[in-house]
Amino acid sequence: MEWCKKCGDTMFIPFGGKAEECDCREIFIIDEDGEEHSLYARHAEAAALKYAEESNTNGDYYLMNETVEITVDGKPFSIGAEPDVHYSARAL
Repeated sequence: MEWCKKCGDTMFIPFGGKAEECDCREIFIIDEDGEEHSLYARHAEAAALKYAEESNTNGDYYLMNETVEITVDGKPFSIGAEPDVHYSARAL
């Protein structure tokens, strides 16, 4: 398995061949504060998800149970995050 050096996604490798070229491109994002960011992704939705994950983990998880509006390549998106629920049981 090989990873794209630009976007970090896995690349398809035909049996017995080399990895094909990743079709990612630089995508521009304007955040909720009007600041411009760019990252590499295959399409706008993937870029919005990647931006949400990166900004949430680098920003004290400010997206937990919240949504904010951003613009990705001129299209509006709403991004947010929800906590995972983990259940456990043990005999007492």
